[in-house]
Amino acid sequence: MTEKVTEKATENEVEKVTEKVQNFTSGEQIRAIFAISVALISHGFSLLQLFSYAGFLIIHFGLGDRNSAGYYVGNLAAIYMVARVITSIPFGYLCDYWGRKPVFYISLVNLAVSSIGFGFSETFAVALLFRLFLGLLNGLVIVSKTSVSEICSKEYEAIGMSTITLSWNFSLLIAPGLGGILYNQGIFGSEERYPHLTPNIVTSIISLLGLFLVWLWVPETLSKKKELKKNENGEDSDNDNSNNINNNTNSNDDDDEKQVSSIVEVTLEEEKDSENKKNSKENNLVKEPSRNKDISLSNNYFVSSLLFFFILSFASMAYDEVFNLWGIATIEKGGLGWSSSELGIALTISAIVMSGIVLTSYGPLSRAVSFSWSFTITSFISSIFMFVFPLITILNNQNSTAVWILSIIAMITAKAPASMCFSSVALMLNHSVAKSKRGKANGIAMCIASVGQSLAPIIFAPLFAWSIDQANLPLLVFVIVSFFMALAALVSFIFNLRNDHNHKHISDKTNNNSGGCFSCFSKLKTEKKEEKYVELA
Repeated sequence: MTEKVTEKATENEVEKVTEKVQNFTSGEQIRAIFAISVALISHGFSLLQLFSYAGFLIIHFGLGDRNSAGYYVGNLAAIYMVARVITSIPFGYLCDYWGRKPVFYISLVNLAVSSIGFGFSETFAVALLFRLFLGLLNGLVIVSKTSVSEICSKEYEAIGMSTITLSWNFSLLIAPGLGGILYNQGIFGSEERYPHLTPNIVTSIISLLGLFLVWLWVPETLSKKKELKKNENGEDSDNDNSNNINNNTNSNDDDDEKQVSSIVEVTLEEEKDSENKKNSKENNLVKEPSRNKDISLSNNYFVSSLLFFFILSFASMAYDEVFNLWGIATIEKGGLGWSSSELGIALTISAIVMSGIVLTSYGPLSRAVSFSWSFTITSFISSIFMFVFPLITILNNQNSTAVWILSIIAMITAKAPASMCFSSVALMLNHSVAKSKRGKANGIAMCIASVGQSLAPIIFAPLFAWSIDQANLPLLVFVIVSFFMALAALVSFIFNLRNDHNHKHISDKTNNNSGGCFSCFSKLKTEKKEEKYVELA
């Protein structure tokens, strides 16, 4: 009788702490996702709001004209990413060691302060300096993906990751749009000296709003893990739950904690065997071999996720950089000849429509196929529309309204699938490693992605400037960008074929593909049960 009571109390203790770590209520999960999304929007604004007016800012600094601004614009975007390459991995370790919320706080305060500094910059060198600070002390993407994977249940994980990815991609379009509209709209007559101040003030305000919401609604999950780890290792002899279990006994803490650990192990083994039998009957799955979930080169799923993330980040940043330069380039040179306001409005409309498409489309797609196949499909679609996009300049001298409308449609069809690609690759990455290592994994991934995002503007901005200034071939750059997106689709397609060959199984349509061995990452109940107790270790 005593053993049953002890076992029941132990299970309650385990379940109580596990719920705090993983099973938040629906309302708590939604509020946390919303707060993290606002934080990521501020991150997107800090990086991207200058894209639509960067060429005009270079002209303001006296360094070029509309057609040659690309030689300098790339540096403003690249230095931000170079800074993130330096600090991404340290932020990943800090996230796992110090906590999630401190990283949020550091990053958001830095965005608020450095954005104002950039808005008051009067020279190109000072502008570069503040862009460097914006990237150095910014671990938002790392901590956001890590937190969502821990806060959201399996039911909400795909929705949560797609929502924060959409927030990033929404800012990817809305930030340049709003930046273009607010550029040269000075406060208190500051437009002549600081034409770029107003959009940076908006960025700072969004950062402070995100800081408040994170403090209010985002829980700190790392402390719960540390608390639980102490309980399991017998390091916290004064733990209240342990006292409740042992309140009628006089045995010492070490013996009781060993008993708790033993019962947890027995319970885990029994439930694991039961769930394995149940899954074998219900899903007719071939027994899945144990898979390496370490952060190492031998983990093929982790390495593949990094490769996809790099190619996607490189191609996406190159496309955004080239499009904005193409938009302000003169019609005579093959550009669109838009003003910063026209470019901003086009980007804003595209962002609003794209958000609706992603929110309504990605969920059904992720349920129909695995995350890796979702990545393959959406990257292929995106590469096609990136290729055909610049062909609308054929109409540029005939009907400017038609060109403007077609440009918006083309942007939506190219960027919406790319946004879904980011959601897929983020989920693939999180499920390729153990939960206790996701902070480090996302730090490494962000470092790899930042390398691609820093190389893209350095390479493609000058290349585009050369293509219209010397060769008069702006379409050539878009063809190159679409090639890299198609390369991502091809590599993931080959990986999926090999993975499906090595891990044959009969798919269960009731399985929502929220988990992860890409095709075989699907939500195996045994793996879910294991992950609950792995947190205890």
